[in-house]
Amino acid sequence: MTFIISFQRAIDRYIGALICLILNIVDMIISPSYKRVKIDNILIVRLWAIGETILVLPMIERLRKEYPKAKISVLTTPRVKEVFESVGFIDEIMVLGWDNRKLFKKFDMVFDTEPFLRISAIMAWFTGKKIIGFDGSVRSLLYSVRVPYNDRQHVVQVYLDMLREIGIKAEADRLVKLMFDANDESIAKQLVVRLKKPIIGICATSAESAGSRRWPQERFAELSDQLIKDFQASIIFFGIPSDEKYNDEIIDMISESKNVLNAAGKTTLKQLYALIERCDLVVSNDTGPMHISAAMDTKTLGLFGPNTPVRFAPYGSGNESIYIKHQCSPCINVHKGDICDCRNPICIEAITVANVFRTIKRMLRKNNKNQGSQLFGFSSFAGR
Repeated sequence: MTFIISFQRAIDRYIGALICLILNIVDMIISPSYKRVKIDNILIVRLWAIGETILVLPMIERLRKEYPKAKISVLTTPRVKEVFESVGFIDEIMVLGWDNRKLFKKFDMVFDTEPFLRISAIMAWFTGKKIIGFDGSVRSLLYSVRVPYNDRQHVVQVYLDMLREIGIKAEADRLVKLMFDANDESIAKQLVVRLKKPIIGICATSAESAGSRRWPQERFAELSDQLIKDFQASIIFFGIPSDEKYNDEIIDMISESKNVLNAAGKTTLKQLYALIERCDLVVSNDTGPMHISAAMDTKTLGLFGPNTPVRFAPYGSGNESIYIKHQCSPCINVHKGDICDCRNPICIEAITVANVFRTIKRMLRKNNKNQGSQLFGFSSFAGR
């Protein structure tokens, strides 16, 4: 799987760059001008990453308020399609495929929210008249409006910059809450019915291509032991079906696992929303469920190493991150195409169980979810 992802990235980087140059030449020949188009149809291009898809939602929500009568569509992939189905302000969701050939210049305005991919820029050019995307690489030649990518702020703000660049005032102090139905709620309730509070959710895994973001298994086990001993907590481990074995390996290291649940593969994405909402706190590696937790207004603690919480911390009041800066970190810069999967992740391994337990203890004792985030000791970042 990792090889396939690397191969796809290589094609996008090199073949995609060539196509972008060719399309730029086409633009120079035909000299299109769409500066004053009436905005009736808007397209958002967002292809990958559940976490970043959640982080782009405040921008789309603000766009809906600015253009209440426009049709807002999304072009995406099956992997993140369900996230867009979890909000009420998107009119149409389309999956990237051959049927998209019917969309040539159909949209008055297109936002390419991918920070680096060439394929997203090509699709934005193909489908749109006025195209907004991030500056900084060959693909930006295809955009009508080029937005500086400010990597010293949270990604929620980076996406809102796309609106600010075209004159729309935009702010967000929270993520968009994700919707689920009564059946999803019922499934989540059944899973936790025998668990005692407080319930601590843990995401110990990460995407296939991001193994270096994982805090060591034995430390999640030791942390669980401390939470069970000091708080009589119940523990839920999240994940997709392929994460079940990985979670079981952690659970086997926990001394008292009676109130520990391996929920990997036991929920749909929307049922996971409902399950996370029932947790008192979630501890997570830098991955999708961390952002789901923040969106569901569950107190969230993110553990960071190769990536930086300056950009990707769990967003919103009351959430915290632990990050111990190393000379080589961050080595992940998605907007530059740097997707490092380090085999010696000393940055994430520098986080101790004591660091994490101390932060959880403080967070659990905060009764008001709306209290402001606090910085953690030596090198921690709040949710924005």
